[in-house]
Amino acid sequence: MQDILLKSLWYSTELSHKVRELSRAMPGYQEAAQAHEAAAKQLENILGFELYDQYSTALMRFLDYNTFAWYALGLGVRGELVKMFGF
Repeated sequence: MQDILLKSLWYSTELSHKVRELSRAMPGYQEAAQAHEAAAKQLENILGFELYDQYSTALMRFLDYNTFAWYALGLGVRGELVKMFGF
């Protein structure tokens, strides 16, 4: 049951697509994406691909927790339910 609920709340392809569409339609998105890409390329050039990839992967994993918490709060999911999933 936990896996089904988690997948429906978190790993939804349809939801991911809608979030992507919405974020790309927001004013300033393209500029933010370009600034991120430029900074990421600079870091990769300095650190090398392997270390940059390790950092980027760890950062994305960390930010996923924050995103999940915001999403859960937006749905009105109680903190106890989020904790039940181990987040």
